[in-house]
Amino acid sequence: MSNRFVGVRSAVKNSAFLFATQAASIAIRFAYLFVLARILSPARYGALNYALSWYLLVLPLTYLGADVILSREVGLSRERASSLLGATLGMRLIAAFLVTLGLLVTISLFVDDPSLSTLVALFSCALVGRSLWMWSASVFTAFEETRLTLRFEVITRLLELTAVVIVVRLLGPDLYKIAIVHACSWLLQGTAATLLVFRRYEPRIHLPRLQWLQLLATGFPGAAFSISTAAFFQLPIILFGQIIGTGNSLGYFALAFQVITYLVGIPTVIASASLPVLSRSAARGDGKDRIAAVLLAAATVLGGLGLVLAASLVGRPVVTFLFGERYAGAALVLQHSLWLLPLASIAMLLQNVLFSNDVRSLGAKFGPLVGLAVMIGLFPTLTQSRGYVGALICLAAGLALWIVFASIESFRMGFFKMRTARLRLN
Repeated sequence: MSNRFVGVRSAVKNSAFLFATQAASIAIRFAYLFVLARILSPARYGALNYALSWYLLVLPLTYLGADVILSREVGLSRERASSLLGATLGMRLIAAFLVTLGLLVTISLFVDDPSLSTLVALFSCALVGRSLWMWSASVFTAFEETRLTLRFEVITRLLELTAVVIVVRLLGPDLYKIAIVHACSWLLQGTAATLLVFRRYEPRIHLPRLQWLQLLATGFPGAAFSISTAAFFQLPIILFGQIIGTGNSLGYFALAFQVITYLVGIPTVIASASLPVLSRSAARGDGKDRIAAVLLAAATVLGGLGLVLAASLVGRPVVTFLFGERYAGAALVLQHSLWLLPLASIAMLLQNVLFSNDVRSLGAKFGPLVGLAVMIGLFPTLTQSRGYVGALICLAAGLALWIVFASIESFRMGFFKMRTARLRLN
């Protein structure tokens, strides 16, 4: 085969394992969602996800752009991998400790319901384990061994689902015990994956403060991207609960939003899996990164539109069949929410294009945060006046602004010039 498409094939192969990981994870988490929704009332389901969203919201603060740093730097040079792995792990552990402490202080100030604040505190115990797993998965992606990610994700998610079913059967649908099982499963997954990274890649743990500052500066665009993504799909549940309350409406909104979050993860992980190859292609200037980006964009947009059409035709009967008539209100929320999927996919894909080309302009760094600020600013007024529709309008406005910033920067760097890229044959 001509080596013209070697870069594209490598990106597709690496993405295929992560796509399989995400697909398996979605299937297992949907089963998890199904079990919880069937045994919990919409109000209690909403309360559970309100608490869960608090810790998922702050989780990216432990991230610090590590996957972008590792994917780009390891993709360009394997020689300094050991030092880089050790430095990013040290940063990750310190950040996880500080973020957990900060979350506990925050909920003591802003969550008035003692039962909800206790539930958030239990979920926060998963922060260290999940942070370790995210770092390990970034290492596997950087070394293009994403089959390991697939194995870990499938095994531990199945263990978590099985444990939740057993706990619920034996002890009843206690929200605290569900949170404890969740935290333990992530601690197990993060610890086991980190031990494997040490065995395979031998990270050299050290505390180079100067290198940390350089890594923080390098990883800032990726960190902004991760924080914005989490905020776009976790903060609305928290804000909706604060504005509307933790009744049935929050349960409908949370159920629909969980489905959207899982689906958005597919184009996100594909784009992230492509980063090592796209980074090398961008450095060579051979145009293969452009081909991969166009293919990914077409696939994500068409897939999103297909889901919108399917939801409009069979969304309500499917939701009521799976979760019962008491969740019928979630079907309409889901049908309208799916329109966000193409927007979110395009925003994340363009941002990964900027990462792979190491674009460090203000638009690339702050575009996601500006879109997030607009969403937050509009949210209280529109949600109070129009309910969940107003919340979705806020999200669409924020994502559209993010796309505008990312598109401008992509055009400025010449990525979408109409001329055909000249591909090198060697």
